Amino acid sequence: MKEARGVLIVDDEPDMCWALQNVLLTIGLSSRTTQTGASALEELQTASYGMVLLDAKLRDIDGFELAKQIKALAPKIRIIMISGYYYKHDLDIQRAIEEGILSAFVAKPFRHDDIIGIIERRKHRRYYAHIPLVVHDIQNPLEMGRVVDISEGGLRIMGIHATEGAKRAFMVQLASHGNVDPFFCEAECRWFSETLDIEPVSGFRFTNITESALGQVKKIIGMLTPRR
Repeated sequence: MKEARGVLIVDDEPDMCWALQNVLLTIGLSSRTTQTGASALEELQTASYGMVLLDAKLRDIDGFELAKQIKALAPKIRIIMISGYYYKHDLDIQRAIEEGILSAFVAKPFRHDDIIGIIERRKHRRYYAHIPLVVHDIQNPLEMGRVVDISEGGLRIMGIHATEGAKRAFMVQLASHGNVDPFFCEAECRWFSETLDIEPVSGFRFTNITESALGQVKKIIGMLTPRR
């Protein structure tokens, strides 16, 4: 059995490895660092990690190619790409997230809270909404969207425009009803993209949700399939 370890940091800049290790320590996470793709793959063959923080450009391999190889070795591992070469709305980044190769992306330079926030959100597994979940914006009743995926921590919504940091109040309901009641929540927009689809897609984190509403979220999750 492989030794269980925390987070693997893969970056060819020693100062960046040091900075990321110290960020992780503030939330009680242990980590190891490697500076090449080859050493990262070797490390993953000998130890079990739950998460990889991956630079997009390494000396010996492209970060996207390395991410695919890591997923082949450990399909359940979560990979967060950290890069100054890309922006979070770049098509390559969004496509890799949609395909399940990346779990998230953080642009350099970053704030400590950017890394911590992403890791905290990754605690909640996302579920693809293959059933019709309709979202109503309470402040703007004419604006409606649909849930792309859902977790106990938030929603990704297609069809509703938002700016990063904006706080919205939603009513979410299953179009075919079933045994799930509509629920209300308040949420903060964490990112917004118009590059991947004709309709905009926004990521929202729950900021205020009752236990009853969270119970409805859990009911919905029980009907869905986890995303990779």
